[in-house]
Amino acid sequence: MVRTFSVSSGQPTRELQENTGMAFSLALSGLMLTNGSYDGKVKLWAIADEASAECVATLEHGQLVFVRSGRGSRLASKGIRSTKMIVWRPK
Repeated sequence: MVRTFSVSSGQPTRELQENTGMAFSLALSGLMLTNGSYDGKVKLWAIADEASAECVATLEHGQLVFVRSGRGSRLASKGIRSTKMIVWRPK
C-alpha cells in the first residue's frame, strides 16, 4: 500500500492499494504518482483531488524496480540488480 499525506496538516489523504508486491520506490510529477514494487511492476496513479487517485496503468518491468519521473510524459524505471533501464511514455 502507498499512503499520501497532506504537507500542511500531516494527515493521511489517500491509500493506494492495487500493488501485489511491496512498494519500493516512488516518483511524483505533477498530478501523476508512480511507484515501483518488489514484484517488478510499475504503477501509474492519476491524482484526481485531495483524497483520491486512480491506477491508470500497470507496466511490467520484470524485477525489483526503482522509478523516476521524467519530463513531460516520460518515466524511467531500472531494475535493482541490472543495468537495464526502460524509458516509458504512457499515454
